[in-house]
Amino acid sequence: MSDFDTVEQLLPNITLTAVIVANGVPVVGLLAFDMSGLGLVVFYWLEFTILSLWALLRGLFAGMPPEPDDEQPAFGTTYRLTDWGKAGISIPGTDVKILYRTLPGLVFLIPLLGALWVGFGGFVAGPVITANPEAELPAWVIVGAATVVITEGWRTGIEYFYRGGYRQATVWKALRGVLLEGFVLIVAGLLVLTFTNELADGRTINIETAARRPLILAAITIKFSIDLARYYLERHD
Repeated sequence: MSDFDTVEQLLPNITLTAVIVANGVPVVGLLAFDMSGLGLVVFYWLEFTILSLWALLRGLFAGMPPEPDDEQPAFGTTYRLTDWGKAGISIPGTDVKILYRTLPGLVFLIPLLGALWVGFGGFVAGPVITANPEAELPAWVIVGAATVVITEGWRTGIEYFYRGGYRQATVWKALRGVLLEGFVLIVAGLLVLTFTNELADGRTINIETAARRPLILAAITIKFSIDLARYYLERHD
């Protein structure tokens, strides 16, 4: 066993660490910097953007074709797909490659991912920003987003490429987590937006003032719970 493997065994589960870090950033913002509704939804939007970009990278290098069987029926006959299934653009010095058969899956899933991203911006982040045009973006949001970039990159580099996770990954497997995350973030953001609108309705306060600690903490808790459940379900699969 190499020294690297020994150290690696002592480290916490990388995927679980990434989940905890991404959900822990808003908690730090809430406790230390008096987080606002604006800061939370903008952070969630940035988080989804970061997760999407890393997921697309993993999908691009997914090492398992959509149909991994060596033989597939076609018009009552069978033909071998082994050579075609492994055909692709190789990365020099590695066994990592962009399989040609993964590209149609990316073409199908990228617009869906883009729709979630635009939907989050248009229906969640957009109204909050519009309602608070003079509000300044807290510095912790940028620092937190940079932390998510690092942890997600660490997870992709170690678990996906170094440990060979890409060999068992299809395009759908590489992107399904971030697609589900997009729905979770939209739900959490809409929760903040809906309840703050209700609190501000008919009163001389705006969304930024209404979205305070109890509501924000509830949204963070719900999202963290869903992320943990999704993590354990995917690990079980």
